[in-house]
Amino acid sequence: MIGNKPKPSDQLVASAPAVRFATDEAAQTVLGSLRSTYDNAVTFANQQAALADACQADMDKWAAEIEERKAWIEERKAWIEERDLEKRAALQQAQRGRDAAKGAADTLAVLGAPVPPANGELSHDPDGAWSRVDAAHDALNASGGAR
Repeated sequence: MIGNKPKPSDQLVASAPAVRFATDEAAQTVLGSLRSTYDNAVTFANQQAALADACQADMDKWAAEIEERKAWIEERKAWIEERDLEKRAALQQAQRGRDAAKGAADTLAVLGAPVPPANGELSHDPDGAWSRVDAAHDALNASGGAR
């Protein structure tokens, strides 16, 4: 059998009859119920083979879809890994930049030069920071906003 479908060559071929019936009526009585059993069994077997083929087709379809999704997931994983490496490299470069800026700011501060705050961070000039806070409070009080 190829797959689940019977081939014409799979038919049972009976040898020469081993039994001879006295009359055609006797043959029909005996063989009629056997023929019915045979026909029902062949029909049932064909139905089950068709069901098995349909199940296999569904399984093949789902297996193909699963493989497609696995491939897509692997592509996404590779993309994420690549982006993670890019992120790590960018973070390392950012840290190197911060380290260089801090070193330069420390050197400028030691030499007595004012260092402007980077990205809104606190200045290395705390006295100047307090003077700005005091000026802001004075401006608020002058406008009558503080109570």
